[in-house]
Amino acid sequence: MNGWKVIGKKSVWVLAAVGLLAGCDKLTVERFNMIRNGDSADMVEATLGTPNTKIPGTWEWVRHDRGLDVLVHFDKDGRVVSKSWTEPGRVHVEDLPGGTNEGDAASRTRVDTVHQP
Repeated sequence: MNGWKVIGKKSVWVLAAVGLLAGCDKLTVERFNMIRNGDSADMVEATLGTPNTKIPGTWEWVRHDRGLDVLVHFDKDGRVVSKSWTEPGRVHVEDLPGGTNEGDAASRTRVDTVHQP
């Protein structure tokens, strides 16, 4: 019986560790919405986690299992200038370059719901 308790305790720890690891993906729409223009690259990485791809001016996070593609664009000083969240049924683009009025949020933010067959 004592051996069963040890196995049981180990199993509980293993299950707890697996549960924590499964919940470690920082890439959520709530965290994405925390990113603002002017945020540093370090702040973005701390908020969303390490991107799959880092090329000068653009970072990309991809989750194939969720059909998710997230882009964050940076200026030459490494500050956020725009971002996009694309997943099945939702396209969310913020801070689009070329807005008509700098203070006009409607000209800079677009959220589309895409209906797929």
